[in-house]
Amino acid sequence: MQKQKHQKVKSLNTTKKPIGGKGDRLIKHPSIYVGKSPLDRYGVFTDDVIEKGEIIEECIIPYELIATENRVLIYYRFPYWQEGKHSMPLGYAAVFNNGEQENANIRPYFDIKRELVIFEAIKKIEPGEELLWKYTDKVLNK
Repeated sequence: MQKQKHQKVKSLNTTKKPIGGKGDRLIKHPSIYVGKSPLDRYGVFTDDVIEKGEIIEECIIPYELIATENRVLIYYRFPYWQEGKHSMPLGYAAVFNNGEQENANIRPYFDIKRELVIFEAIKKIEPGEELLWKYTDKVLNK
């Protein structure tokens, strides 16, 4: 099956509104897709260049938090900014695979005010490349 080609996005970063001035819509980079990963079952890839600093995706944090001692979805949950709590963001958050320091190309951070986890490119990402973040890095407030 042929991959669908997405329209090139000029820039999606935290200092600019999403294209079209739709400030009430969350960002999901139009070139990302979920596919089979050589690392672990499935992963998130791009079929177009993503520049350093572009937003990959803004993921909603559900209101219900998971207590740290609860082992439900232990491999997919995120540390939360409240001590002793975890969250399970919606979107592709749980599908991004782990990358060591040298090949991690995205970074997540919390936007506490908007209750989002935001994934940002930390270096240029080429077409066909899998999007990876280093799981041991702390998810920081920005």
